[in-house]
Amino acid sequence: MCSRRLGAQNVTKSYQYCSWWWTKLWMLYLEMLVLNRIIIHEMIYFIMLLMFRIAVPRNFFNCS
Repeated sequence: MCSRRLGAQNVTKSYQYCSWWWTKLWMLYLEMLVLNRIIIHEMIYFIMLLMFRIAVPRNFFNCS
């Protein structure tokens, strides 16, 4: 995944840079996962609310 040149210093430098880069990517992925989960839960709640509003008739609660 990471390009490494010959020589100990270059290898450690590129390894540090690559590990930092992959850590940033991993954190971004986790953040997107959490945000998507929250957004999906809100969408499901909103859709269920809409379905309840549509399914329940208007004179359902006041039984007169």
